[in-house]
Amino acid sequence: MQNKHTIHHDARIVRIDGNRVEVQMMQQSACASCDAAGLCHSHESKMRTLVVNVPDGSAFKEGDQVWLHTEVKLGMQASVLAYVVPLFMVVAVLAGCSMAGVSEGISAVASLLVLAVYFAGLYAMRGRLSRKFEIKITNIQH
Repeated sequence: MQNKHTIHHDARIVRIDGNRVEVQMMQQSACASCDAAGLCHSHESKMRTLVVNVPDGSAFKEGDQVWLHTEVKLGMQASVLAYVVPLFMVVAVLAGCSMAGVSEGISAVASLLVLAVYFAGLYAMRGRLSRKFEIKITNIQH
């Protein structure tokens, strides 16, 4: 099932509401898989809850162990939207304000306002984005 073009995580179903399946998965930082993580105490992992839309919720039951999977390219696109674009926006606003001779305080506020508008726009488009960044769910066969 897993290949080099797919990201996959193990999860457990905690609730089913029609065609919406709520799952919990253990999310680990990159440090958690490091051999030296126990020595530097910087590893972390936390339980993450996701809601996945499925065509037929009756195909699952609470407590089922499942795989969550999506394409690697979609994961990369999501990372770009969440991290890279905002970084470039902040740098561009700070550079533009600096070249215009605006004070550092106003430049910082302007860059934060640009981020707020950007993330508000992403939030407003969450319906469209959730259809594009679809997570699929598959029962793990015992």
